[in-house]
Formats: sequence, structure tokens, C-alpha cells
Amino acid sequence: VAFSINRVYEIADFIRQQNGGAAVVLGALSPRTRNAQVEIYQSGAADYLVATDAIGMGLNMDIDHVMFDSLKKYDGKKYRSLFPIEIAQIAGRAGRYKNDGTFSISNHLPPLEPEVIDNIENHRFEYNKSIKWRNSDLDFTSLNNLLASLSVLPPHKFYSLNKQCEDVLFLEHISTTDLIAHHSMSAEKIKLLWEICQMPDYRKNGTENHSTIIAKVYNDLTCKEGYVDDAWL
Repeated sequence: VAFSINRVYEIADFIRQQNGGAAVVLGALSPRTRNAQVEIYQSGAADYLVATDAIGMGLNMDIDHVMFDSLKKYDGKKYRSLFPIEIAQIAGRAGRYKNDGTFSISNHLPPLEPEVIDNIENHRFEYNKSIKWRNSDLDFTSLNNLLASLSVLPPHKFYSLNKQCEDVLFLEHISTTDLIAHHSMSAEKIKLLWEICQMPDYRKNGTENHSTIIAKVYNDLTCKEGYVDDAWL
């Protein structure tokens, strides 16, 4: 497990030169590509899997051992050390049901503290002190009202408002441009636009570029033909 795309490919290339096959899993991959890489590993065509921490989310595979190439990651705001619960989440990919899995760190890293290892092996972690929250009672009477309802503050102090979500950023950008005719939209069309805004930016095009894709899909679905243009798709 590594925490940069370049490092993942570097390790995978090294393994292929030394030991044969290595599959690769990254959060930036589309679901189809990621599943294909998982199948390469699961089928035995590759003996090793090199991945980012995307491996720790929703992928259950026949992994005996997890090795960490790094214990630091960039979390979108800063470069920081992994929390013990994050190490456990990733290390927990090894071993399932009746099989005990193991984990280790690369030899260029300083040793883990015995207390950290014990906490990971025995699932002892600090309680969450806050929960990310977003309003689900949305107002579709206008784009401005929808954005306002997405910014409603949490009802309890242990909730924290989940800011900077991709879908909200796409909606905000579209509301300030002429990508769509948004001045006289019905509630039904606003609800449709919001659903389309939730399409993930798998290619990491950025807010502006991905918003043009969202607008294209919306405009096609709301035109008289009512479907996405085949040639464009």
C-alpha cells in the first residue's frame, strides 16, 4: 500500500521485474477498470496487488498480508501521519473469517510503537468526537434555495457540516454560469440537475470541466428528445 499514484506504479513495475505479475488499484480508476484489476489478482494471474488506501474501502479479497510503503498521506488539506484506525482499516484487508491476516511496514520506515500495534490488533481506538453531516431536507423550489438548504447548519454540536463536497461545488459552479438555462427551472428539473451533479468526477477533470459534462447530460435529458446524445456519449 502506497499513497501516491507514482509510487504505486513504481512499486508495481519493480515487482513485475522481480517476481512476476502485479495488479494495481487506485481510487482514481473507474469502477470498471478497478474491478478488472481486482479480478486479475483474484484469478491468480497476478500474485501481488499494489494499491492506494482505496483498498481499504469496500474491497474484500483473498489477501494474506498487507505491507505499508508509507504511514503518511495527503488528506486533501495537508500531509499527515495515518491515524491508528486508518492503519487498521487498511491492514484489515488481510485475512477474512477463519484466516488470520498479517501486516507490516517497509524497511525504510521507523518501527511502529508497540502500543499502536496492540491497539490495531485488538481493535482499540478513540471514539469519534464528531460526525460529518449534511441536510437531507432539501428545497427544490429554486437553485438558490437548494444551495441554501445544503448549507443548513447541523442540529447537534457533535455533528460538523460536511463542506466542499464535489456535488455541491458542481452545483454552485453551474448556478453562476450560463451552462444551463436556470432562471425559470421547475422543481422537477432542479431535482434532476441535483441528481446529475452527484455523478463522480472519476477522471479528475476539476470542477469547471466536470460541470460542463453535467450540463451536457442535463441539457440533453431536458430537451425534446429526452436522452443523451449517442455520438457524444
